[in-house]
Amino acid sequence: MPMRGWRLGLAALLVCVALCGATARATAWAATRALPGIVWTAYTCVSLWSGPTRTSTYQADVIGGTQLHVLGANASASWYEVQFLGSQQVWVEAAKVTAAQPTGMSSDDACPFPGESVIARNPTPVTHGQMPLQGDGTVTLPLSLHAAPDNGSRTLATLLPGSRAYVQAYAGDANGDIWYLAHAGGSYGWLWAYGVKLDGPDPGTYAPNGHPVWQAAAGKGMWFTDYLPRHTNIDVLINAAKSAGITHLYPRVAESFYGFYDQDTLNRLLPAAHAAGIKVIAMVYPY
Repeated sequence: MPMRGWRLGLAALLVCVALCGATARATAWAATRALPGIVWTAYTCVSLWSGPTRTSTYQADVIGGTQLHVLGANASASWYEVQFLGSQQVWVEAAKVTAAQPTGMSSDDACPFPGESVIARNPTPVTHGQMPLQGDGTVTLPLSLHAAPDNGSRTLATLLPGSRAYVQAYAGDANGDIWYLAHAGGSYGWLWAYGVKLDGPDPGTYAPNGHPVWQAAAGKGMWFTDYLPRHTNIDVLINAAKSAGITHLYPRVAESFYGFYDQDTLNRLLPAAHAAGIKVIAMVYPY
């Protein structure tokens, strides 16, 4: 009798486990089926986390309208597990996203991220004065040789396309244009730089020290503005790059209006990228 009771109890337990497991799987399956496949961030600044809680590791702060692929959800569907940067699995609060793509979303470079300050201008002082430059070039369109780096100055000679120019210096004007001080057409004066192509080696064949100049950039690259590294856990960024087979990163770190503004990003990015075998080539945006 005791043996029979034990067997009946075991059988009941196994049935319960099977039914409970089936119910849990059915519930999980139903929840997954109800999830949207793609969502968009619905606010200007939306935080991404390593787990479905704000006490987990902060992974990124993304701008409004960012598209995210949904992978799953927590039990209450209050958090979605989403794919970030093509391969990284992170979590976002369901209340911060929408299944309908929003319009008119504005981005905000001031979105907070731990340890990162808002970028500040650090412009290089404007210098219009004459600076040394040695080089030869060819005139590419009809140009006037002027007495000063200014279209309103006296014309010394008129040059046709194909004329040679021997540059000695350069300078900027009040409009931001560059001028070359050069010997050309039997005279010495200033040429509008955008009509002169300076001589230079063919980058496809030029090989100083036996290595082609393009070799440093050979591979698969990823370009981004300041926002991504400034608002992303660097380890997440590097892991995403490695998963995508990236060999080079091209962060924009300076531009005419702001100057060199992104030393903080380079301080975080360079050690992590180099440790992962990824090269970093800084990008400057002049205008």
